Amino acid sequence: MDLGITKSSKSKLLFILYFAVLCFILYGNTVYNSYSLDDEIVTANNPMIQKGIKGIPEIFTTLYQNQENFKYEYRPIVKLTYAMEYQIFKSNPGVSHFFNIFIYFLIALLLFHLLQKIFSDYALFFSLAITTLFIAHPIHTEVVASLKNRDELLSFFFSLLTVYYTIKLGKTRKKKYILISSLFFTIALLSKQSAMVFAAICPLTLYFTDKKVNYKYILYLFIVFVIAYFSLKLFQKNLISETIKEKFLKDNPLKFYNSFDARTATAMMVLLFYSKILIFPHPLLFYYGYNMIPVASWNNIVVIILFVLHLIILAFALYKLKSRHPISYGILFYLICISMFTNILRPAAGIVAERYAFAATLGLCIVIISILFSVLKIHHTREIKRSQKYWLSIPILAILIPYSIKTIARNFEWKDHITLYSADIPYLKNSSKANELYASELMRQVNQDMLKTKNFERNRAKTELAVEHFKRSVEIDSSNNMAYNNLGLIYFVLYKNNFEALKYFKSSFRYKPNYEKGIYNTALVYENQKDFDSAIFYYQKVISNGSKNQYAYSNLANIYFNEKHDIKKAIEVNNLLAKADPDNALPFINIGGYYLKTADTVTCLTYFEKAAEKPNIQPEFLMALSQLYSGKGNSDKASYYNEKALKIKQKKKKSAKD
Repeated sequence: MDLGITKSSKSKLLFILYFAVLCFILYGNTVYNSYSLDDEIVTANNPMIQKGIKGIPEIFTTLYQNQENFKYEYRPIVKLTYAMEYQIFKSNPGVSHFFNIFIYFLIALLLFHLLQKIFSDYALFFSLAITTLFIAHPIHTEVVASLKNRDELLSFFFSLLTVYYTIKLGKTRKKKYILISSLFFTIALLSKQSAMVFAAICPLTLYFTDKKVNYKYILYLFIVFVIAYFSLKLFQKNLISETIKEKFLKDNPLKFYNSFDARTATAMMVLLFYSKILIFPHPLLFYYGYNMIPVASWNNIVVIILFVLHLIILAFALYKLKSRHPISYGILFYLICISMFTNILRPAAGIVAERYAFAATLGLCIVIISILFSVLKIHHTREIKRSQKYWLSIPILAILIPYSIKTIARNFEWKDHITLYSADIPYLKNSSKANELYASELMRQVNQDMLKTKNFERNRAKTELAVEHFKRSVEIDSSNNMAYNNLGLIYFVLYKNNFEALKYFKSSFRYKPNYEKGIYNTALVYENQKDFDSAIFYYQKVISNGSKNQYAYSNLANIYFNEKHDIKKAIEVNNLLAKADPDNALPFINIGGYYLKTADTVTCLTYFEKAAEKPNIQPEFLMALSQLYSGKGNSDKASYYNEKALKIKQKKKKSAKD
């Protein structure tokens, strides 16, 4: 695609160099960063990505997030880029960060070109100032410095291409550009479905760029885009699976409010948040959630004032629409882009997030530069005097310099999980989820070190800090079952305090009676205390909910066998596990072990052989079975199970290399 910047190739190269230098000055330090918040969804530790190009069919036939009870969205394009990246570079965060910057650079070039097309009556400096301000805005650090958020970059890039071919449609009246625009719009949706707002942005742009606007084309474009969006939603629903995403108060309290009044009132507070963070981007935070933006009502005078202000702003934009004033385009662009994240139609994850304002930032930048041009009375001119550039540059630099400093500094904070959490947590005292995430990362580091050193004392301070933040999380949201469960684990495993552990484990299923982890851990504590009747009660509670937790079945069965001396009941529980998880070898190993202890070797071996045929059998068990047959003088079976164990070991070794 011809950049169309100037007729001079030298000028084109200068602008390409300018944006390359700008992007890499602002974000070059991210190449030294590791993986951070949610990156595992698309990069590190994602088995689908680690298949490389072999994983592409699976990428296009599975949901973006595909965990049990946590399935949502369909974003294959971003995973496709990481699969291709892994095929060449393997797991390399520096390479991934480089490509994020490169995509951002491409966005800068394309955006600069489009702005010249949209505001063709204005000097090149107008588009250059808007693009520069957009690229430098610190709110974009969550998108560029976070590998998981490449979906935002790709979605915006392909959305801009959609706008480009929309402009071509207006200029040429060739219907083929409706199809080309629709193709790029679909790719944008496949990157992230927030691109749907461009179904309104493109007709708006067509109006602004076509002086003799053909409303028929605007209608065609809108209809085709809407069809593309709903076709994708239908594909997602019918071909893959039903989207499931558990509701958590700590994520967004509006998920529990069906009241339209509550949602619309809170939307005004959300818009206030975005207005503030876009103009004064500090502090920037990795997560918000409950209770950072409290649910509001229309009894709040601030809500009413905000509503009136936004009505006035909208009315002004519509008034200026007829004259095609840039400030009208900027306001409408912002309002359209931010509309889907107001939480009115659907609660947004975390209620607010900096990445949600990525595209909307462009509207603000257009408004700012338009105001500066209006104040200095620079209108509809292709040339700007040197003195005018000087006076324009002063306020632009006054914004640009602190924005750039903030952007570069913020990138360092995205280095890894703990660096990010540590930097932001002082500002997140009212966020339940943020405190939980910070505490969980601290404990992940503690557990990792404990596996190596077995030294709790060197990890005590970090553990105590984690406890502090888990407790803060449940203070904010008393229904946060995961935080309660993690507190219970700390007191049970590290502090050896069963009384406190039970208190927290039981709190974990107070608001969610079927919370399996908390119930299971409660049973573990009672078993540890040798209160076997209570342990039986809670293990049975886990099993009665249809769990596939093999340890719940196995522990319960072993209590019946070892403590209650009831082999019949123990076998019955193991048979329940075999029914719940037919491929599991454990129930047959357990039953075989019971018969071995009662000296019934024949029955024992019958069950051990059943276990040996299960797909999850471990080579160590097969080796033990081989030795058992060898001891009984059955060399054929001893050799058979020994060879089977070796084959499984070789297969695992090969898989690990791949």
